[in-house]
Amino acid sequence: NDKIFHLKPFTTGSQLVNLVSENDKIQIFQQLGASKYTYVNFKKIVFVEGPTDYLILKSSSPKEYELQFQAVGGIGSLTTDILDKASSVESFFMIRDRDFFDDSKITSLESKYDNKIKYLKRRHIENYILDSDELFIIYDKQETKKFDTKEKMIQQLYKISEGQFEKTLAEYYLAKNPGNTYPDRIKFEPNKSAEDMVNDALSITHSRLTTKLQNIGADISTLRTELKSGWINKWMIYASGKDILTIFGDTEFFPKKSADSLRELVSAKWDENKNLPQDIKDILKEFSEA
Repeated sequence: NDKIFHLKPFTTGSQLVNLVSENDKIQIFQQLGASKYTYVNFKKIVFVEGPTDYLILKSSSPKEYELQFQAVGGIGSLTTDILDKASSVESFFMIRDRDFFDDSKITSLESKYDNKIKYLKRRHIENYILDSDELFIIYDKQETKKFDTKEKMIQQLYKISEGQFEKTLAEYYLAKNPGNTYPDRIKFEPNKSAEDMVNDALSITHSRLTTKLQNIGADISTLRTELKSGWINKWMIYASGKDILTIFGDTEFFPKKSADSLRELVSAKWDENKNLPQDIKDILKEFSEA
């Protein structure tokens, strides 16, 4: 039979503890973000990566699905394995950001966890806001505005993504070459190349680094060609929706609106209009029927 184990910080004795009692299991789920009330009263619990995903899905998920959401922060492999074991016994599920995984990797991972862990088709949940009807409705209510159609608004968002391309490329490189540093440590600076941003990030992580890694330039050049090809069809998938919304809210709204504010407004509209993006709704429907 499948069992649930708790890997404890090393002090003395065994680090790996088999959880037998219901009380022990509940305590572990509480540490992962689930309350005792949630554990007892909901048949389907969906763990998500952070507060943004939690707030959007909690407010916008169809009520008839009867799903309860819990944020557990960045999801590492250990947490994934724990929740995978939990899912084999109870109805626990997980939604993860796509980040920079390709389609074949996502298919492999979802199959590995028997489809109890699903990946978004875009990098972050905010990426679904970029081409939403709701974002244009919110924008269009302004007295002063530059764009009179949703298509023109999306063209402007695309231009912002082009300005963020080198940062996206640097993050893409680090995601493809794990172990050096995390993509979210990339700091955007106008007119800096991806190579320079990566080297800056690595020099922060490795304080003793005295020479730049020789292969960075060639590797990033190859990835630049790969990512730049068809960027008009890739930007909503791979660019940071959070960054694009931040710039858009700062430059195209009067008064300015933060990315958090835009996310909350769009999420409320999704709930009001019962218009959650289809990709996300399909995942939730699958969980509800499992």
